[in-house]
Amino acid sequence: MVRHIIFRLGQNPEQSWMRFKLGLILFCVGAFLIFAGAYFWMWFQLPAMVFLLIGLGFAARGYIGIAANRFAKFIDKPRISPTLFDDKSPPPK
Repeated sequence: MVRHIIFRLGQNPEQSWMRFKLGLILFCVGAFLIFAGAYFWMWFQLPAMVFLLIGLGFAARGYIGIAANRFAKFIDKPRISPTLFDDKSPPPK
C-alpha cells in the first residue's frame, strides 16, 4: 500500500519540479506583498496570505513528489549480493 503511494507520487519528477518552482515563486510573491503591506498599504497583506498558503501547498506537493521519486528509485534498486565483498584481494587501481 505505502509502496504504491510512493510510486504514484514519484512517477513524474518533471511535473513535481515544476510544481515546486511554481510554489516557490508564489510564496516569494506573498512574502513580498507582506513586506509591501507593512510599508505602503496595509491591504496588500490579505492577498499575500492567500499567495503564501497556495505557494506553500504547491511547493510542498512538488517536494513530496521529488522525494517520493528518489525514494522509489532507492526501493527498486537491485539488492547487492552479500558475497560480493567477500573477496580479500585489493581493489583494482
